[in-house]
Amino acid sequence: MNRVPTGLLIILVSGLVVFGCSKREQGSTAEPAPSVTAAGPADAPDPGTPSAPVSEDSSAPAPAPDNSMAASVNGKEITRSDVDRATAVLFSQYRDRIPPERMEQAKVMLRNQALENLINKNLLMQEADREGIQVDQQAADTDFKKISDRFPNPEEFRKALTTMGVSDQDLRSEVRDNLKVEKLLDKDMAGLKKPGGEEVDAFYREHSRDFQKPERVRASHILISTAPDDTAEVKAQKRQKLSGLQGQVKQKADFAQLARENSDCPSKSQGGDLGYFERGKMVKAFDEVAFQMKPGEVSDIVETEFGYHLIKVDDHQQAGTIPLEEARGDITSFLEQQNRQKAMESYLQKLRGAAKVEYAAGMQPAPMPMPPPASMPPPAAP
Repeated sequence: MNRVPTGLLIILVSGLVVFGCSKREQGSTAEPAPSVTAAGPADAPDPGTPSAPVSEDSSAPAPAPDNSMAASVNGKEITRSDVDRATAVLFSQYRDRIPPERMEQAKVMLRNQALENLINKNLLMQEADREGIQVDQQAADTDFKKISDRFPNPEEFRKALTTMGVSDQDLRSEVRDNLKVEKLLDKDMAGLKKPGGEEVDAFYREHSRDFQKPERVRASHILISTAPDDTAEVKAQKRQKLSGLQGQVKQKADFAQLARENSDCPSKSQGGDLGYFERGKMVKAFDEVAFQMKPGEVSDIVETEFGYHLIKVDDHQQAGTIPLEEARGDITSFLEQQNRQKAMESYLQKLRGAAKVEYAAGMQPAPMPMPPPASMPPPAAP
């Protein structure tokens, strides 16, 4: 079943709240975030982290909710406060891609898009109610748990909800709404044609460049961090600590367990696993060592601006082309999602044509196009 995230779930379900040492590699869909990027310090903010207010000043107190009408759908009101919250969700997705000089224009465009998204959601929910679609509570509870389990611990989950300005109950309600919309769309699209073999083959030929995979490694590390003001004596002590761990590794101690117990990088929760990364994605010293190693090897101590590292390479893949048969499943899923998206747009147009949608003064869509979200990329290298 293909999920159609709505509202609050756009951030939480699509995994935009990322907890790691640093920025997640753009386009990655399967691996944990690399922790020592060439882009900057280990605590660089992730572009997907949610921001409740649209204003950049996160220290400013949140304005009082505005419950006046922004629009109505068949008589059901959408408040300006609803639009504010939905705008914050969109802004959290786009903010690092917006040039500073276009920020104000972008906020207007995102607000327009947020309102249209809410109108579409109301259209779908009202149709689901008309068709008597019910949601199983157990399924809703399961989905809610899947979302909360994406976070390292319950405290981080609550913190994310607080940052977005929503309650536990708000999210539970959103999960139920999402399931309801899923069932409606699944019913409407039951006869949707699945992509055939020839269509998959043609996509592979037409997007051949997208199936070139670069050389990359998958590595884990143990980091003993240093600070700029550490004295030579303190740095020597930290290096000695890592040297002791290196000795344990040579005696066949479990690398992942040592990382969990000793590393100063948040990747320690994954046993130090940094996932796959390409050349140039890590700081130079780290990068050079990792790409010289073979799977299963553990490095000597490597020093970077972040501190001292032991690196263990788990896999080293050479550059090449992903074979068609290896990519066929991902291409099929991608084309199915494209077909479903087109069908959903057509379905929404039909619902909207039969609905009464009214806008409050000043809330009508502005005469400027909202740039579409980045198109879904072809399947990533496995």
